[in-house]
Amino acid sequence: EGPGYHFTSASFLTPPPHGVLAKTGKTNFLYIPFKDYKGPDSYAIKICATVHGRKGCSSLTYVVDVQ
Repeated sequence: EGPGYHFTSASFLTPPPHGVLAKTGKTNFLYIPFKDYKGPDSYAIKICATVHGRKGCSSLTYVVDVQ
């Protein structure tokens, strides 16, 4: 967040198929792969904010390579 920029919500869109996604704060998430899993995984979240009085949302997809 910064001047004129305020997060209003953050939520899960798509959970990771090979792990767990936990919300750890207003806009923070923690990804933990399943025990002994190695390989690709992905998840998606939705973040909404007000920027200079205008509301909007974005979806973010994260792709990870668990090693």
